[in-house]
Amino acid sequence: MFLTRLMSLFSISQLSRYVLDVHLGNLTSPLKRSTADFSAVIIGLGTLLRQFDSFYMTQYIQFMVQSIRTTEAAFNDTSGTHKGATHSSEAPKAVFWLMSLCKYMDISRDVVESCLPASALLLFVLMQVQ
Repeated sequence: MFLTRLMSLFSISQLSRYVLDVHLGNLTSPLKRSTADFSAVIIGLGTLLRQFDSFYMTQYIQFMVQSIRTTEAAFNDTSGTHKGATHSSEAPKAVFWLMSLCKYMDISRDVVESCLPASALLLFVLMQVQ
């Protein structure tokens, strides 16, 4: 019953272990001596969720998107106090995490793109262009 919530919390907790390298187009470890590979984590997570009904994968994506929306809303520059800060560093990593999950698990990108807020989608498109 709580599998997708647990998996999404696990994913969110793992995001802080990686930095988004736009030149490589990948999440990498900030420590050069660390061998933490996010691809193995995503493939393992996707394989675990695939063992169950497709509803679980969709629900996991919805929880991750909810986390992205919450993060974006928390760092939105509405009060004018955060000069130039329109997103946190976690939101782009979470978007990349979800898009990688779609790539490795052969999930239609339309599923994620229909759930993502426009600002996060624009951010992801800009990351791919650079």
